[in-house]
Amino acid sequence: MSVDNPAKPLVDHHAYVMSTMQNQENKDFGKESGLSLVDLDRGSQPLPLPDWLKKTVLTFFQVQAWGENLDPPTCFVTVPGDVGERFEKLKRSLLRYDLLPILREVDKPGLARLIIVPRPFSKPKPSPFWNILLLLATVVTTTLAGCYLLPRVVGLGNIPGANVHAGLLFSMSLIVILGIHEIGHKIAAKKHGVDTTLPFFIPFPTIVGTLGAIIKIRSPIPSKNALVDIGMSGPLAGFITTLIILVVGLKLSDQGLSHAANPGLGLGVPLIVRVLTKLLVGPDAAEPVWNPLILAGWVGLFVTMINLFPIGQLDGGHVGRAVMGYKNHQTMGYILILLFLFLGIDWGALTGENMLKQYFGYPGWWVWAFVCFLLVRKPHPGPLDEVSPLGFSRKLLAVVGVILFAICFMPMPITYPHP
Repeated sequence: MSVDNPAKPLVDHHAYVMSTMQNQENKDFGKESGLSLVDLDRGSQPLPLPDWLKKTVLTFFQVQAWGENLDPPTCFVTVPGDVGERFEKLKRSLLRYDLLPILREVDKPGLARLIIVPRPFSKPKPSPFWNILLLLATVVTTTLAGCYLLPRVVGLGNIPGANVHAGLLFSMSLIVILGIHEIGHKIAAKKHGVDTTLPFFIPFPTIVGTLGAIIKIRSPIPSKNALVDIGMSGPLAGFITTLIILVVGLKLSDQGLSHAANPGLGLGVPLIVRVLTKLLVGPDAAEPVWNPLILAGWVGLFVTMINLFPIGQLDGGHVGRAVMGYKNHQTMGYILILLFLFLGIDWGALTGENMLKQYFGYPGWWVWAFVCFLLVRKPHPGPLDEVSPLGFSRKLLAVVGVILFAICFMPMPITYPHP
């Protein structure tokens, strides 16, 4: 990377920046930095950077050592009490030269690694053609699932009105849940100056007709606070929408058939649904009386649960990366792999304990163990500023995320009949 000419136009460096943010995470000070601890005792090293960049950095940070012949340009700075504010000012100054700073912790207390990289240029906004096409396709697949697949595969019998009307009711409810989830992410991202795409819905012939929806982040996330905001905004928005749809569905639940009416392949019931059922239907109601709205709400809770796993760049992965840091976040990924494998074992069949069959043996966890393995292999790049402490309000928001996960969690999302 050349920084000799601040007026020189730069190409799009998004992949380079993301790779740099990932690769700088696990480097101990003095090993791969081009510097040693002795260098610090001797004072600053000769600067391989142009004067304008040196002056810009020194305006906001006290430099303890400069990296020699490093690509990208690197130096080590003292961490002041207002590091977040100084970093933000440095970022604004460097953006004039189409550059971005990255700040990373090192193994020497009071110091941080400052890396200068090219700013990834925002690409032209893509046409919404594919977003609209995928949305329409998802409406079709989820409507078909609501009409035919879900009532039969889940073993709920014939839901009254299980036709195109009921299928559309299920589809529209689910589309609203998924859409508001992604819009929540987009609003939070815009607040923090992060560029994102429009939501992409994913039609797929599963029992619910979709694999959800995603938005693509097109620029680096600035801080740990922003990571938590962006990570939690989607699950919170989607969860609130899901609650509204569940409440309406439960109020209309006398129009459906109970889960036990046709003992077949069934759906797990998370804690929040059990609580709402007792509050809205009656204290004697053990499970909801299923209808298209409740089924859509169930999918919304399942999506919330999955997204809140603290792995990779899932919603929970953003929060986990901000709260735990690079190494602990990676370790959590491997722990979750083992947990998924453990949950996927049918301990009830192995031990003869029927009670365990309610909690263990869902084969989908084995799939998630593999997905988690793939996600862990590509570490989360983290925010630009990894050093500034996480705000108290964001810590509380992370706790809210844990609570949301707990009340949505289903150890057996799909339940099977046992003799």
